[in-house]
This record gives sequence, C-alpha cells and structure tokens, in this order.
Amino acid sequence: MISNEKIMKWQGRRQSSNVDDRRGQGGPRMGAGGFSPMLLGPLLKLLFSKTGMIIAGVFIVGSMVMGYNRSVFWEI
Repeated sequence: MISNEKIMKWQGRRQSSNVDDRRGQGGPRMGAGGFSPMLLGPLLKLLFSKTGMIIAGVFIVGSMVMGYNRSVFWEI
C-alpha cells in the first residue's frame, strides 16, 4: 500500500544532454606504477614498527646472502 508521501516522478520529464553514462567502466586507475597513495600511511607505520624493522632486516640479510649489491637499494 502506498502512503500519502510524495513520490518522485522520473518518467516523462525533460532530459539533460550533458550527462555521460559511465556505468560498467570500472573505478579509477592507479597511477605511479600501481602505487596507491592511500597505502603510504599504513606502510610507513609498518616500516617503523618492530615488525617492520624485522621484515626490513630479513630482506637486507636475504639480499646479502643471495649476493645482491646493497648500494643499489640506496641509489635514487
């Protein structure tokens, strides 16, 4: 049963010509090589935590064991 509230009419009205239908096109693409700026905060928080320091240490020791040049990581 329909109450006495006003119901919006959407048929039989004029239409705007400057509207693009973008349904089904997906969301925005990530720029900068797939890096999302929203991840910067959580990544920095993880890096400077105890767990982050352990992960970084394992990464550095692992790269030394495998024979990678450590100075490559610090070059910009």
